[in-house]
Amino acid sequence: MSGIKLPTGPRLPVFTPNQQAIFPHLCVGKTDPEIATALGITLNAARERVRKVTEKLELRYRADVIAWLRQKECAHDKTNSISPSAPRKATQNKTTIQTT
Repeated sequence: MSGIKLPTGPRLPVFTPNQQAIFPHLCVGKTDPEIATALGITLNAARERVRKVTEKLELRYRADVIAWLRQKECAHDKTNSISPSAPRKATQNKTTIQTT
């Protein structure tokens, strides 16, 4: 993703709790229908939340939003807001590739 300027600094946009709720789902690459199912919302609501987050970050593509979230290590504090200094959480679905 070279050449893409990801938002940084103290003037980050403010996200609603509903918008923040999609962050962990985007981090793991869920689609809009998967996000809708996970959150118990309509597909249109999921799409709108992704669109608003993309717009607030002044990005053009979903992949850029995911890159921004992953840059922030997809870490969340208790209020489910992005916390850049929070430690990386261990994932349960680790895949080990064994070579012979």
